[in-house]
Amino acid sequence: MTRGQEPKGADTLVHRQARLRLSIASLERLYFKTSAQTSFEIIVYLTAKGGSASVSSLYKDMAATEVSIRKHLRDLQELNFVAVETEPSDQRVKNVVVTASGIKLMCKYTLALKNMLSEYKALR
Repeated sequence: MTRGQEPKGADTLVHRQARLRLSIASLERLYFKTSAQTSFEIIVYLTAKGGSASVSSLYKDMAATEVSIRKHLRDLQELNFVAVETEPSDQRVKNVVVTASGIKLMCKYTLALKNMLSEYKALR
């Protein structure tokens, strides 16, 4: 998948949810002093950024070590949730792109979270 393409089923709800989750992760890091070092947080970050980001921005913005990010990127690539592409204009720059499978994962998460929140609201 190249930058700018959106797989079928990806809509603004998924992007809004990813941006919200990214905000929640920032609050978690601020208040609980934890860093977003999970594979899931990488997918959330990429989705919130429109589906792709440079590897260097992941290192900078995720508040995790390069070693941790690399390990999670390898895991995500093996699961076919992300792809790492070389920037055509500068071979030194690597971009991470969420694949169709990664977007499907975010859609499932979004639906599960929406259902969980609906159930929570019903209990109130």
